[in-house]
Amino acid sequence: MEIALRLPMHVAMSFDAKNPLHRKQLFPVLRALADLSVDKSPLEFLNDATSGPVTRGTDYLSNVRKGNFAESIAKQLYLWLEENHFELAHKISAEIFPIPPAVQWGRIVKANASRGQLAVVTHQSGFGALARASKAQRAEASIKLNEYFHFEMEVAAAGYLTLFQHVGSEWAPLELNGDDDLFLALSVGLNRFPVLTGGQIDPICEQRDLGPQEFVAVVSKVNDVPLTPRQLLNWYPQSGSTLYSLTIDFTK
Repeated sequence: MEIALRLPMHVAMSFDAKNPLHRKQLFPVLRALADLSVDKSPLEFLNDATSGPVTRGTDYLSNVRKGNFAESIAKQLYLWLEENHFELAHKISAEIFPIPPAVQWGRIVKANASRGQLAVVTHQSGFGALARASKAQRAEASIKLNEYFHFEMEVAAAGYLTLFQHVGSEWAPLELNGDDDLFLALSVGLNRFPVLTGGQIDPICEQRDLGPQEFVAVVSKVNDVPLTPRQLLNWYPQSGSTLYSLTIDFTK
């Protein structure tokens, strides 16, 4: 199965440029940047954010402090701060610079996921179904681009598994069987996936992106695992589910 292994999951921006109370919360971040700088003023940082310099009146910074400035400038400033100075912005104006759900979910995974149970098995190219078992080999953590592989995990109780791929700030559920389902019914013992409708292993490969990628299996007693980080944050604490993590380094 040759697939693009990621689906974008964008988080809605927490800033409303039309809201003067939101615009007002931008100035303290500019002020903090200037305080930390040796030779730049809040206005100079604002120019950096808006590809300035732009001619502005003498009371312009006073208006920015009050939130009385253009929505278009506010949006540019917000996006620039989010991209270049998020940690400081979050510390000072957390309401409009909250920690993204994807980052929060990543921290939960790091703190709670077990490693070692979720494994990956690589396949040599150019062999048929009858030879796969003998030519497959368990990978430590490194797989070449376009090299086929599948996952496997042994469980002591039946349940349901949903597998997420984590690349950068994106979390994407992977199709696990021939019915395009994003879950797999687990049976006691060794489970291999993804599979075709008849249960045969359906290997996948990474075709594009080099570098480390994290794969996280969410195992639950019932098939109710949500599919976005925001939903997972609310669901996980009461779910009784178990997390398993594996990192694969894709190389040339």
